[in-house]
Amino acid sequence: MPFTPFHLGPGLAVKSLGGRRFSFLLFGFSQVLIDLEPGYYILTDQPPLHRFFHTYLGATLILVLSLLFGKPICEIVIRVWNGTIDGNSRFALQPSISWLAALLGAGVGAYSHVLLDSIMHSDMRPFAPFAAGNNLLGAITVEQLHLACVYLGLAGVFILLAVFLLRRDQRSRS
Repeated sequence: MPFTPFHLGPGLAVKSLGGRRFSFLLFGFSQVLIDLEPGYYILTDQPPLHRFFHTYLGATLILVLSLLFGKPICEIVIRVWNGTIDGNSRFALQPSISWLAALLGAGVGAYSHVLLDSIMHSDMRPFAPFAAGNNLLGAITVEQLHLACVYLGLAGVFILLAVFLLRRDQRSRS
């Protein structure tokens, strides 16, 4: 299914560990960009659904497109967000995304998307055009894959919340 929220779980885990060096917005942007492909093929009833952008070569192009277009779009989203929270600095985000954070966010997003989809979709050919098969298909069950993504997401949220509360506590002591 395109635009699955399960892909976000590993991104939250990486964000909780990477902090400002990882853009969760660019991670999500690359995820959605990749899934425009099967979305189109579903709407036009043209199997197979997972084609070029669901290969590592295609994911590399998604990474580049995410950097070129997603970074400025995400920075606009941040400015709009910061403008809507009425100066509540507790929820304000950095107004710009560093190139490193953008690269890591979009890269992890694009390549993890191909990896996760390779495990569950029989029409995936992640190494095309260089290799035809998909050795990861069925490596674990779809249920196990979804649970792993959910657990990673919960762990990421827990760590992010803990870091937020620790920082807030440190600010209140100073």
